[in-house]
Amino acid sequence: MGGRSLFPVRVRPVAAVLMIIILFGSSQAFASDDPEGDEWERLFPGGDIAASDHAQPLAWSMYGEHHLNGVEGEQGEYADVHRLVLGFGYRFADWIRLTSELELEHGFVEEGQGELSLEQLHVSLLLHRAFNLRMGRVLVPAAKINLIHEPPTFHGVERPFFERYIIPTTWSADGIGAFGRLANSIRYEAYLLNGLDAGGFSPDEGIRGGRMKERPGFTDPAASARVEVTLPAAGFVRAPAFAVFGYYGGGGSANKGEPSGYDPAVTLAGADFSARLAMFELRAAAAHGIIEQAGDLPDDVAEQITGYRVEAAIDLLPEALRSGRLDEAELFLFVRHERFDTQYVMPENVDGDGRNNRSALTAGVTFLPVPQLALKADWQLLADAAGSDLPYRINLGFGWMF
Repeated sequence: MGGRSLFPVRVRPVAAVLMIIILFGSSQAFASDDPEGDEWERLFPGGDIAASDHAQPLAWSMYGEHHLNGVEGEQGEYADVHRLVLGFGYRFADWIRLTSELELEHGFVEEGQGELSLEQLHVSLLLHRAFNLRMGRVLVPAAKINLIHEPPTFHGVERPFFERYIIPTTWSADGIGAFGRLANSIRYEAYLLNGLDAGGFSPDEGIRGGRMKERPGFTDPAASARVEVTLPAAGFVRAPAFAVFGYYGGGGSANKGEPSGYDPAVTLAGADFSARLAMFELRAAAAHGIIEQAGDLPDDVAEQITGYRVEAAIDLLPEALRSGRLDEAELFLFVRHERFDTQYVMPENVDGDGRNNRSALTAGVTFLPVPQLALKADWQLLADAAGSDLPYRINLGFGWMF
């Protein structure tokens, strides 16, 4: 490991392409007419609190969720202030914005319990509708829930298992990149980021433990991109969206730039889809990951991980009740199936554990009296390839955003 340069051989071609895009795009952007301010309000809705409609240069936001989780058996029931996130943004000028989010998990931080972390901290330079720059701590452009995960935007009390074990939501990283909208239907994000710490990979949680939240090493960086196409509404079909995303980077750098002691490369590719058809909602996502040289890692880390989720929901609130206080209300009944296998393919001469090849069925209800508040309840049944007798779960909760 030792004296590795800033851009290792395996990442140099990707880094070079990203830098060419950034430099070329910058020259084109400054040669363009100034964009209209309201165009920026439509870029990545729900993601940039500094792009809100506040007249003052300082903007703020909050989202959070409170749960009551019940697990069959001796563990019983417990309440959990799962997360509280405060966001602050500042407009230095119409084209320069600062965005930050600070997250507290489980209500406190003491002796390894709970967590206080900086989820986002970045500056955006809005140069042109089709090309903008962003630098700092950003959300990795993977599956959509990693980018937009405020509780009223997804069904279920807890986030999907797929977004924990395959896509390690919330996944932030430090770096620089470009984002924008092409025509009216195509959005993109592309970044050069810090990589993962392979010393944190595990057989049951995949790459999740490789995220770095303090001073992430940049000796073995990564590149990540997402392209989303939103089609125009047609008849009873509203805003169908399809996206593909990819991630490629090293795992040789740890916190503060120290070597992790390992030298793998991680590739992750996937796609997601969402659509509203009259009273029905459809959502799906899938991803597959490859960890090169996994046989050199400890604890039976897999060479490949894979997973998906598919979900359908129906809004059951009668039109006769959509008036007065319930004018904006929605009442969804949903069902979601997931598979998440963090030991899909193992290194040679290493056996996988069937307990890490899991599936989950979640069914429940989401009531939104207003779009910013969700009251939720669900039931979850888990299974694994080892045939374990896993307890069912019952969850209640509410979440909000503003």
